[in-house]
Amino acid sequence: MEPLLEALRRSHLIGAGEALANFRETRAIPLLAECLSDAFSRERVVAALLQFGREAVEALVAALRTIELKGGAETPRSTERRAACARLLGEIKDSRGEAVLRESLEDPAPEVRRSAAVALARVAPEARLPERVRSASAMAKRRTLWDYNEMGLYFYGREAYDLAIGEFKRALKAAFYPIAALHINLGAAYLGKKMYADARAHLSKGLALEPRNQKAHWFLAQTLKATGGSSEALTEFERTWTINPDSVEGRRAREEIRVLTPSHAGSLHGERR
Repeated sequence: MEPLLEALRRSHLIGAGEALANFRETRAIPLLAECLSDAFSRERVVAALLQFGREAVEALVAALRTIELKGGAETPRSTERRAACARLLGEIKDSRGEAVLRESLEDPAPEVRRSAAVALARVAPEARLPERVRSASAMAKRRTLWDYNEMGLYFYGREAYDLAIGEFKRALKAAFYPIAALHINLGAAYLGKKMYADARAHLSKGLALEPRNQKAHWFLAQTLKATGGSSEALTEFERTWTINPDSVEGRRAREEIRVLTPSHAGSLHGERR
């Protein structure tokens, strides 16, 4: 189990998390909860956490209360993670989640408030909820930008890029402020559709908002490589590798660097020893 736990802890390898969930290795639960920040793997992480059921409640409660700040404001990835935690508590329907869901009705993030309202109605269906909670629950039934995003990821994972592009564009239109993940997701879908100019435009916007997003650098490198920009692609592959050499994208980037500049890739490999 230890190698799988280390792979999940260090590189957020979702396959390792899924294997640990199959073994019901509870030490994986808080690590999986952290992985809810990643929009591309969230669907798989949710499925893995649901395998643990009520054993995951304490970690989800802690993750819902954990806010990551940057420049005094919560990061979009943190908001997405916490909203996903609230939705999972609603799916599990354990009473231990009720208190934190009630707290989250006053959360600064609208998406967390809406997710908490829906989840609370499922966790405590017989409770007499305040009118504002019932109203929030009804509001949450409308499709939000995160609903569009999740559907876009569903289509993207099945290579239905046209449908994914439509959902991601709706998500961007519904957003009240710039969100890096939405631009990156849309850029990845355009890349899958081989619409390289649009892919580059949205990936660049995503990186302007979140410069160290490894997946965005990886997708941008692939876009540049596909359009013949070998020098620019190499730069992006190197940035991908530098952010996290041990991740899936980092290892793939190292292979791309090796192909483009064999001698340089050898020195990179040597530096890790």
